[in-house]
Amino acid sequence: KGGAKQGTYFLDEQGSAFHNANLVFFTLYPKKNTRWSASLDYTSITQGLSSNNTNSLGFSFSFGKKLFDKKLNLNIGSGYNSSYTPSNATRINVTNFKTSAGYTLFKKHVFSFNTILQIQNRSSLTLPMHTRTFGISSLNYNYSF
Repeated sequence: KGGAKQGTYFLDEQGSAFHNANLVFFTLYPKKNTRWSASLDYTSITQGLSSNNTNSLGFSFSFGKKLFDKKLNLNIGSGYNSSYTPSNATRINVTNFKTSAGYTLFKKHVFSFNTILQIQNRSSLTLPMHTRTFGISSLNYNYSF
């Protein structure tokens, strides 16, 4: 059971493993100051023979545009992720929506506004479907010397 320490290394004798694969497609249109991307993500976590093994699959999309001589940078994006843990039948689905805007004034002052809205649905053997929704916004200022 457990692992063994050999020198400064820890040997995992229970067969824990972490696998992650991403596929990203990115397109940039420099003359139009426009970009977009889409991605697909898969994660598998194995923690021994009879532990909480989890699989997760998700995707995301984003679009960005620079306006007014590249002084205003606008971005929108969205993503979805679903994970499942068979040992306790836990399913978690997360959807998010992101926006950001940045404005550069006199090449030294940068004002930015970012916001994200996240909706999480969770269920398991002991918990009926439960939904949480929350959002975060930030207003930032940066000065370059």
